[in-house]
Amino acid sequence: MKKVIIPICLSFIILFGISCTEEKQESLEEVAELSFMEFTIPKEYIYTPESSSKGTAELEVETVKLTFTDENGNEIIGYARFTMPSNSDEQLVKAEFTVNIMNDLQLNSDFWETTMSANIGLANKSSCVASCHDEFTDDEGNKIKGRGWCKAQCWAAAVAVVVAAIIAA
Repeated sequence: MKKVIIPICLSFIILFGISCTEEKQESLEEVAELSFMEFTIPKEYIYTPESSSKGTAELEVETVKLTFTDENGNEIIGYARFTMPSNSDEQLVKAEFTVNIMNDLQLNSDFWETTMSANIGLANKSSCVASCHDEFTDDEGNKIKGRGWCKAQCWAAAVAVVVAAIIAA
């Protein structure tokens, strides 16, 4: 059974296809009506003004649409919402999934923290975020609209790998 689940999970990761230039697919009004459930961020990625060498930052909240395939082949569509400091690429203030993802995939609120011991999912996040900076920075070094959305997709991809590993287990 695991031989079937692993390719399904891996195909999700490939199909997830992070694209920083992709337009947001849902209006903010539709997303605002959804119920979200916070999940625990591993402590090394939690942002506090004290943890930043750059001081207090503006916060950006971005929502990313996700599709997972569970162990029975059912497609689960929902959203991840990340609250990120504008001055740190390696930290998050808050991470949430829509309730249907948490419930349908039977995820505990500490799923990411407990699975992070192997640093699953973060291998490509730094290069992904670096590409966000390249694409969404003007010639004078100023941020261009879309960088937060791009960074949120990088975080979503990292968390999706963790969820895929949990589904495959």
